[in-house]
Amino acid sequence: MAHKHSVARPAIVVIVAAALLLVALPDNAKQWAPEFLRKPSIHLGLDLAGGTQLDFRISEQELEQQKAAILLEIDTLERTGEN
Repeated sequence: MAHKHSVARPAIVVIVAAALLLVALPDNAKQWAPEFLRKPSIHLGLDLAGGTQLDFRISEQELEQQKAAILLEIDTLERTGEN
């Protein structure tokens, strides 16, 4: 019985890996495949659908304040001779 189990496990792994590979192939590589493999009805969630969006909001007033502070610091360092 142990022998059957040792043969079945690798066979199952190979079958599952092949199935996952077929599903993961790009559409143009699956032209030969049956319709259910070419257009699977697996709904991918937002995280799996691909693409993300990141919005940056910058306060112009805060940016100008930081710029003025940096310019003042540079001017101070130049007058004192520090690097």
